[in-house]
Amino acid sequence: MKKDKEIIQAFLKRHQLATMCAIEAGRPFCFNCFYSFDPEKWILIFKSSPGSRQVNLFDDGTPVAGTILGEKISLHFNAGIQFEGEVVKDAVIAAGLTEKYYKQYPLSLLIDGEILMIRLHAAKLTQTQAGFRNRYVWVREEVG
Repeated sequence: MKKDKEIIQAFLKRHQLATMCAIEAGRPFCFNCFYSFDPEKWILIFKSSPGSRQVNLFDDGTPVAGTILGEKISLHFNAGIQFEGEVVKDAVIAAGLTEKYYKQYPLSLLIDGEILMIRLHAAKLTQTQAGFRNRYVWVREEVG
């Protein structure tokens, strides 16, 4: 639904911290990162230290899942996204998205690291407010 897509995009643009998970040698591996979001391509962009587990693990096409929570959570109001996607290592895509990441996090230019990208395949946003729960779902058309 178009409404769901727009609501999820707005949430992804407003927030900045994600938990990402992948499988390494048959075992789950998770980490947190600051991200930037490209709403046109539905790609999360983040930077990681050289030699980190995720830099070594994340080859092109590596499946990734994760969550993004709103920074303000209480018993009466909370919101969060569950997502799944895959690592994309495409120089053409990376060129514009790298600039987008550095514009959002200019101090990260001073830190050695590698820009990584997750191409989202699906996202589900759940919002709870005063006991009422709303769910919004987006699925990339060519995936499912």
